[in-house]
Amino acid sequence: MKTRLTKSNWLTRLTEYFRSLRTRSWHGAILCDPSGMTRIVTYEDDGSIIRNTFKWNEVVSVFAFKRDIYSYDLIRFAFETAEGCVEVGEDMEGWRTLIDTLPDYLPGILAERDWFEKVALPPFATNWTTLFTRR
Repeated sequence: MKTRLTKSNWLTRLTEYFRSLRTRSWHGAILCDPSGMTRIVTYEDDGSIIRNTFKWNEVVSVFAFKRDIYSYDLIRFAFETAEGCVEVGEDMEGWRTLIDTLPDYLPGILAERDWFEKVALPPFATNWTTLFTRR
């Protein structure tokens, strides 16, 4: 027995498909001070919060790279610690403060003038760049 695809059935399936493609709406924030950094991500749909915290002396390495978001790129940092990796990006509140104060917290990290162009160009390339490695 064949199932007949009605207009309402087709529209319902199409709507469900596009809803499944939608990404979750979220807000991200980066908080940093002389002791360490906290990344806070709040998801608006259910109010859940993810919080990652580490101390500066726990940072093993820092990498800059880009994520291709289809029509544009986002510059991201990956902070590697013994516990794992914490990723933050330019789309998060507190990014500019982080960029400006990182040299105070991680002596020896590349200054923005030394990494920005390597990471930003060419467009749509990941451009992994090591900013800091603890010796």
